[in-house]
Amino acid sequence: MSSTDITITPTEWEIMRMVWAEQTITSPKILELSSNLFDWKSSTVKTLIGRLIEKGYLNKDTTVRPMLLSPAISEEEANYSRIDEKVSQMCTKDRGALITHLIENNELSIDEIEEMIHFLKEKKQTAPKTVTCLCPVGQCSCHIN
Repeated sequence: MSSTDITITPTEWEIMRMVWAEQTITSPKILELSSNLFDWKSSTVKTLIGRLIEKGYLNKDTTVRPMLLSPAISEEEANYSRIDEKVSQMCTKDRGALITHLIENNELSIDEIEEMIHFLKEKKQTAPKTVTCLCPVGQCSCHIN
């Protein structure tokens, strides 16, 4: 499964966050955690778990009782998929502004900033002078005179 194939609904995402946090977790523990966070019925939680198993995002170990659940995909992979999907829907000329926005509006550690500086210096060596719009006509304002 490529990271671009990951489709997790917002409510499924909440279940996955619990699984990613614990790495192995039982459905009763998910029910307990979710009851502290959301006004969900147990049937809703069980349905969400079932969907995540069906989609291949959760592994289940039925050799023990209660059944143990573990992530079949990493949180990083899922996050990158979400970001890649949103970025792919933007004009290529607007993507730099999005990255700048993310940097301006999120707290970063010194190590993270140093890593970005290093990466940007490398990226600059092969970067084009300007980014070309790759959108089909009608999909962005670049094509409007």
